[in-house]
Amino acid sequence: MRKAARKAPLEATLPISMHMPVLTFPSPTPTIGLHKALELAALFGAEVFVSLVTIRVPGLASPPVNFGLDIEALAAKAEATSQREADNAAEDLKREAHRLKLAIKTDRIRTRAEFVGREMALEARQHDFCIFSTGGTSEESVVAEALIFDAGRPVVLVPSSGDIALQLDTVAVAWDGSRAAARALHDSLPLLRLANRVVVLTAEKDKQIDPRSVEGVLALLDRHEIDCQHFDVLIMGDKPIGTALQEAALRKAAALLVMGGYGHSRLREFVLGGATRSVLENLRLPTLMSH
Repeated sequence: MRKAARKAPLEATLPISMHMPVLTFPSPTPTIGLHKALELAALFGAEVFVSLVTIRVPGLASPPVNFGLDIEALAAKAEATSQREADNAAEDLKREAHRLKLAIKTDRIRTRAEFVGREMALEARQHDFCIFSTGGTSEESVVAEALIFDAGRPVVLVPSSGDIALQLDTVAVAWDGSRAAARALHDSLPLLRLANRVVVLTAEKDKQIDPRSVEGVLALLDRHEIDCQHFDVLIMGDKPIGTALQEAALRKAAALLVMGGYGHSRLREFVLGGATRSVLENLRLPTLMSH
């Protein structure tokens, strides 16, 4: 174990700016997930900038055969539902932020459904971090991937289900020596400094990890006066590496996992790496990803 000699006073640091997208249609972001995200942001001492996404349904210049459906009425109903969900979410978030003594600002972004991910990625670029609650619906997954690979900012994904206790005692960092892992580690340093300890997790399922890089990471955290330990994760059978890393983080009582977001472009679409895919498909605890 490496023990930090001291920590800089939190009062000396500037507030962290966190962008928080909230979906309203077709499935609104669950309230419990939004509350978890706010609670985590409050632990980080962040200022939260909420983007309430409302849907704009474009008109059809030459509507196809509609089989008796009133296309314009259906579009108007969808937009009204989205606006109503945004109203409800705005009021609820303000009440919850007041309870948590959390600084919060809300804004509305009206866009077409297929452009939500792109618009949220653009908004996230203006902040230190993005925090997004997801339960793995197809709409949420599209937005999560856009944030990870297009925002250029670290993204904290918060599961909208489960009962993980949010605290700043322990944070886990997944390390494999890659560029994405290094990006995530350095992006997360403002949050790691707030934790009581950091556990560095390695898992050599896919490739061998240079032990010198592990020692280097521990030395880096030590220089930042962060109490840190290293643990190797044994992955049995066909268990997805992302699942194994999350389970190891939970065994160490971590409330946050930090890892690189892996993917490569194929015909302008990102093909996810195995660890990234398994985490997005089964998010077990708040996870910070950087690409």
